[in-house]
Parts: sequence; C-alpha cells; structure tokens
Amino acid sequence: MKTVFVAMSADIFHTGHLNIIQVARELGNVVVGLGTDELNASRKQMAFMSYEQRKAILENIKGVTQVIPQPTLDLVPNLRVLKPDYVVHGDDWKTGFLSETRQRVIDVLQEWDGQLIEPPYTPGISSTNLRKALNTANKAPEVRSRQLRRLLSYKPFVRFAEVHDGMSANIAQQAQLPNGKHPLEFDALWLNPKVEALTRGLPDLRLLDFSARLQTVRDILHSTNKPLVVDLGSCPSPNQLAYQVAQLERLGVSGVAIRPSDTADRLDQLLQKGRESVTNHNFALIVSLGTLTSQTKIEPLRQLAKTTLKAGADALLLNLMPESQTMLKRFVEQYARNQERLPLVVQLGSFSGGESTFSGVQAAVYGHQLLSAARIAMQETAVFLLKQSQNDTITPTEPVILFPTK
Repeated sequence: MKTVFVAMSADIFHTGHLNIIQVARELGNVVVGLGTDELNASRKQMAFMSYEQRKAILENIKGVTQVIPQPTLDLVPNLRVLKPDYVVHGDDWKTGFLSETRQRVIDVLQEWDGQLIEPPYTPGISSTNLRKALNTANKAPEVRSRQLRRLLSYKPFVRFAEVHDGMSANIAQQAQLPNGKHPLEFDALWLNPKVEALTRGLPDLRLLDFSARLQTVRDILHSTNKPLVVDLGSCPSPNQLAYQVAQLERLGVSGVAIRPSDTADRLDQLLQKGRESVTNHNFALIVSLGTLTSQTKIEPLRQLAKTTLKAGADALLLNLMPESQTMLKRFVEQYARNQERLPLVVQLGSFSGGESTFSGVQAAVYGHQLLSAARIAMQETAVFLLKQSQNDTITPTEPVILFPTK
C-alpha cells in the first residue's frame, strides 16, 4: 500500500479538509502532518482547539491511518522521514507565502520519485471567514480564559493593548498591520487602573472604586472577543482579592494582575484565596515583580521570581522605566538560569527599538499609548474650537460622525 502525506492545521474542520482526505485515501494510507499549537501561534491566531483535540478528530476520520506533529511550515523534515509516494495539498498554495514551501516539496519528492497531487481549492469555504463568524459567538468566559492561557504557553510573543473603555478596546481589537497572509494584530487587552482613573477625571488612583470599574469591564467585554486582563493595582487583602476575582471571572475577564507589597507568606495566602474563588482553572493570576530601573539588583529580582512561582502565580509582570530596557536583557539572561520559569510580561509606557529588544520575554503590554494619543487629539481640537469661535474666517473642519443616522 502506498503512503500519502497530507499537511493541515484542521482547527476549524470543514468540507475542504474532507475533500483533501478523500483524494488522499484513494491513493493509499493517509498520514496527516498536523500543525502544532506552537506553529499555529507563530503564524496566525491561536487555534480554538488544542493539538490533542484536533488530533483526536482526525484519527476518527475514515481513511486517516496516522497523525503526526507538523512543527514547521517546511514539510521537508517530515517528508524525508516518511518518504511518501504522494503528497496531497490544495492548489491554493501555488501563489502567496506558501509557494516557496510548495517548491521545496516538489524538489524533495524527486529524491524518491514521489508525486505532488493538488486538488482544486474548495470554493466558498474559508477557515478565515469561518473564524470571523466563530469569534462573534465565542465570548464565553471559559473560551477567553483558555485562549489567554494558551497564548502565554505557545505564542512566541503576545501583544497586549492597554485600553481604557469600550471604544478603545474595539479600536485595539480591529487594529491590523499587513504582514503576508496573516496580519499582525493585538492578541489580548489590558485594563490599567491608573489609565482608567485618568479617563474618569480622578486625580488620585485611590478614588477609583472597584464597583465602578465593573461597568468599564462590561463595556470592554461587550465590544470585543479577545482575552482581557484587569490590573487590580496595589494588592488588596486576601478576602478583597477573592471577592474581586470572583466578580471579574463571572463577567468574563481572563485574568488579573496584582502588585503585592508584603511578605512571601502573604503572597501565598493571596494567591490561594484568589484561586479558591474562581471556578475556571484557566483564570490567570499575574503577579508584579515591581519596576525594573537602572538601579535594580538583578539577583534578588531573580530570587523573587522563583518565590512567586512557588506561591502559585501563573505569570510575572515587570514594569520598565524608559531607561531600563538595557537592564531587561541582563535580567532575562539571569532569569533563564531558573529551571522552572513563568511567562514574563513587560509593561512600558513608550517602546523604542521594537520587539527585538524583548528577546526572552513572552508578552508586552503597550501601555498608555491609546489614551495619550486621544488626549493630545482632544486638546488640539478643543483649542481649535476656541479659535474658531472667535474667528469667522476659519474654515470649519468636516465633523467626524461616529453614529450616523439613516
């Protein structure tokens, strides 16, 4: 019996996948190279289903004899091991970013007289369009929490957009930068209490009431489907944390960031209370290590990271001063010496040098940017309106209609 190799992600399994497998099984024993979670995370949004879930589905499809991990876009390593008689792939990869992958497959198959079979792409079926439809339906808390946990586990670099209300969250959700077939976009959202206080006109963060924050959270969750982390600011008491976490989880928040200021024993108690108050084991408890400055001692900070892991945290948060990005590299090098490590999230109000400066970091919070830009624009507009009111010769600008009427 001849061997047939088929590579696919199969996150949203549809008739297009069935058509490919049908063609393959008529040629011989079908081996599916299934894209791993790491591969999916590196090239597009996280898959809705885990590798094991997708593998279980494929193993129960008639004609599939084996499912193996496909860890890279390059199929050659698996092909050299299997030496299949045929490779079956839809003809949609003849152009675009996968055309080079296709040519490598053709070249390697010549080594043992293998053949590439390319059935026509199934019209009217698009995983991307199906994903957009599912995004609307997948706002459930357990879905968002699972998505955040898997992002931090598998995606090479997670981008959080710091938002302050429903509108800014919606803008962050829809923002995209062309980047081949899969554009760059923010993976998750972050709600900072300092920024939220500013939007409410509060001069002091301590005046921001938790119950008032819940409405902001509702607005953000209503207008988005990406995971949301709520920064709780200065750490509350264990009982307060338990209450706040329970409230936020019920609304659909995926995790919280806390900033402990007491002993390790207190941190143990805090995290235990927080964990006991949630029903979803994927809910993330992110603990701040403080602010990294040019004066920070690296070794004590590394030891604090170990203590935080033992206390039961799910990820670490490190605030950066603008001048401390060079110190980050030193800390990451030292932190890598820890045998067990939590995902490291960095937060900085302004970024310089791009994401290449965050080597060894799992996630970054792009803080204060949206609110700062909005504030500058509003200040300029307010001054312009004052000038306009005093000068009839100024040509009025065309108003921006946010909510057009029919």
